[in-house]
Amino acid sequence: MDKLKSIDSKLSAIRKELDSIAKDISNSKLEYSSANISNVGEALTAISDIQHSIYEQRPDLIPEVLKEHSKYPDFNRQFSRILIENKNLLSINEPSRALELLNKFVEKNPPVEFEKMAKNEVKRITKMFKI
Repeated sequence: MDKLKSIDSKLSAIRKELDSIAKDISNSKLEYSSANISNVGEALTAISDIQHSIYEQRPDLIPEVLKEHSKYPDFNRQFSRILIENKNLLSINEPSRALELLNKFVEKNPPVEFEKMAKNEVKRITKMFKI
């Protein structure tokens, strides 16, 4: 097995483990569970970034499920990062900064699906923090 294929395989296994860990954390009474889930999310995002780099060099390694559902991988990655960052910002009571990130994302003219998700998130934060 070549190096990139080996790395991708190992990262895929780690991704599955991290998904399982996030579920376990959310079902546990672990202190600071939301912060820990956020940390797992950041690790998953980092893994996605590495795998994306691999797939740029070796498109033959892209899983079929990603080929079918990843019409907008760059926007997907950007929006995922914003959601992770916003979770952190909201946890420290910084809703205005979270809204700023979402509004900047919308200004980039993302595909309609992402624009709707971003606007729904703006509504949710606005309602939650009574802004």
